[in-house]
Amino acid sequence: MFAGGCTEQPLIPDEQREIDVCLNFSAVLPESSTKASADVTALESTDVKDLWVLQFNGTSASSGLLMARYYPDYAPGTKVKLLTSDVENYLLFVANSHNPSIEFGKGRTLDEVKDIRIAILTDTEAAGELHSGRYDMIMNGHVQTVVSGASLSLDVPLKRNAVRLNFKVTNTTGGTENPITIDSLRLCSGTAYMSYYTDYELPDNYPAKSAIRPVSYPSTAWNDGLEDGSARRFTFYCPANKKGTVPTDDPKQKLLLAPYGVTYLQVVGTDSQGRRVAYKFALGSDLVTDCNLLPNTDYSYDIIISSPGDYVTDSRVENLYMQDFTDKPLANSYMIQPPTVEGVWKHVRIPVKRIYDFWNITDGYERVSGNALDAGSFGWRAEILKSTVELVEDVNFKWIKRDGVDYRDYFEFAIAAGLEGNFMLGVHRFTDVGRTLLDDVFLWSWHMWVTDYNPDATLPLLTPQVDGNGYETCYAYDVAGGQVNRYYGNLWKVGGVLEGRFMMDRNLGELSVDKNAATDILTYQWGRKDPFPYESSNSNSLHKTMTTYNRYNDGSSFPYRTQAQLTEENVTDGVVYSVYHPDTYIAIFSNWMLQDRNADNILYNAAYSWNDPRLGTGKTIDYNSKSIFDPCPAGWRVPPQGAIEFPANTKNSTNSLVHKRILPNGVVMRYPVTGVNNGVNGGTVQYNVNNSWGFWSNRASNINNAYSLFGNGTNVNQMSANPAKGVGMPVRCVSYSEE
Repeated sequence: MFAGGCTEQPLIPDEQREIDVCLNFSAVLPESSTKASADVTALESTDVKDLWVLQFNGTSASSGLLMARYYPDYAPGTKVKLLTSDVENYLLFVANSHNPSIEFGKGRTLDEVKDIRIAILTDTEAAGELHSGRYDMIMNGHVQTVVSGASLSLDVPLKRNAVRLNFKVTNTTGGTENPITIDSLRLCSGTAYMSYYTDYELPDNYPAKSAIRPVSYPSTAWNDGLEDGSARRFTFYCPANKKGTVPTDDPKQKLLLAPYGVTYLQVVGTDSQGRRVAYKFALGSDLVTDCNLLPNTDYSYDIIISSPGDYVTDSRVENLYMQDFTDKPLANSYMIQPPTVEGVWKHVRIPVKRIYDFWNITDGYERVSGNALDAGSFGWRAEILKSTVELVEDVNFKWIKRDGVDYRDYFEFAIAAGLEGNFMLGVHRFTDVGRTLLDDVFLWSWHMWVTDYNPDATLPLLTPQVDGNGYETCYAYDVAGGQVNRYYGNLWKVGGVLEGRFMMDRNLGELSVDKNAATDILTYQWGRKDPFPYESSNSNSLHKTMTTYNRYNDGSSFPYRTQAQLTEENVTDGVVYSVYHPDTYIAIFSNWMLQDRNADNILYNAAYSWNDPRLGTGKTIDYNSKSIFDPCPAGWRVPPQGAIEFPANTKNSTNSLVHKRILPNGVVMRYPVTGVNNGVNGGTVQYNVNNSWGFWSNRASNINNAYSLFGNGTNVNQMSANPAKGVGMPVRCVSYSEE
């Protein structure tokens, strides 16, 4: 529709000065990516109520901003001020922002204006403000012209900034054995922001990965949908989100392969037994392969709910209630995806067989009969050791089964929706039939990583892309909740020890690839299986200190022991001490293992593969195998020395929080600036940043040092360092077959 017009007035060319210009606006109808399911234009107003006018001194991305002016009460016929020009200028118009305080002045160039945006926290805010039952649609458009006497009246096409999503959801389960009652729908966007300027060819990945801020909008009740009965219609709005396509023609696999930050619809219901069910549908021009939502585009979907579904075979069905790891007893950490539906508790089962592996009297590392929890033992109890998030019983955490009989048993707990973070659980043993608990030491401990990152679900569907010589060519692969990476070099090529393997895109325990938050940095002393959350008593710290809750939940720092203190306590067995006291930092710079030997009188510190040369009594050294002390989850391990190698022409981009490596094919790999725990310094554990990043390899170089995979801001391929084993550094895991 047209908002207004005016007549031209003559102007004699002169030096650059302000002139009055009339604008003829027309709203460009939304493109229809899918067949429309309903006419919703009655919800929208494309009248221009207020207006921002921005003028740039050219038409290229680097053109400078000449002026930005706001007209709060724009009406047809209103004249705007422009500056005369001798060259073609880019004129940008933003309508219906209803915000006179937009800081367009911070966008000193046309390219920088692309990053000026509005927070979108509901499924209607992207449309604009609601007045008299209609949304004043936020729109933008541009004209390229020489501002002179011949251009006093300009025709300006305006396009909606938002994406419009129309859903028809039909519930056909009414006549089945387990009918579903649909309760609500919720749109979950890949970004919590919408740019004011979208009238240009968006890049293939939009918004950029660094700008992704996933947000779940408030739920909309099923009964608020249009129509009655088993089918309802809904209309939502969201920011543009362009994420490409996925390599599948199976809609059941789309979410597993979809890039991190894809926009999706969640449908939540209740089955006939009172259990909650939830479904996710990744959105794009279809529900199978496309993940692109473009501005000023209308998308319509027909969704049919025909059964509760099976989360094992269909990624659109959420696993809300149980993660059972009893078939994965060889891990020291576990990745847990929290439930996404309010009020649901997800149960988690963790096996305790590692206790037997370490302590049993037949072939254990340390043969202590009572500690092995053989059949006939007095049993055991699990306990929270420490956490980076406050765990409150019956609020976000609860024990379901914390006592067990022997090593063949498991403990079980439940977590509530919304929980994320890291915590450790350990097991004490009872010493007699009266159930006296030996609670000053632990027999073993496990790290729980609660995150939406779920590469395990996607890895079976991935195939590495290599060139004719067997070298990696893709480097980044999308998985549920993020990405995994592969690297250049002989280790990764066909025939190498990492052939067909993938590395996580983040360090063990990190909650996000956004490194501006420091609440998820975990460090490890080389050879230890248990993490130490980032803490700082040091001014040389770029990050905020993380609150760590110990087993008494009092928010205090983790304890540590210096070599002098251990000597005074007659401790000579550093490895056994680390198992008994997994929450105690052994503040010895190099040989924290001391002279500890296992039951076969083998010196632990002779280990050249994450503190375990034989991976079990009688076995030979195998650098490519996984140690009993490996901190990575099931199916993952600490990477070998030399695993990080970038191809030629890789570039680096660095700031105080994150280092980036930009590969020739455009892939960006991110490494947080974490520094290291430097052991003891003046009696306290210190955290030095030093503008570097790195993580451990599984390979020691001698009894005091081990190799790390390391980089800094000035050397793209400085990938090997040799720090002391007592230093605390992150771990980044590589996939591994435990068969």
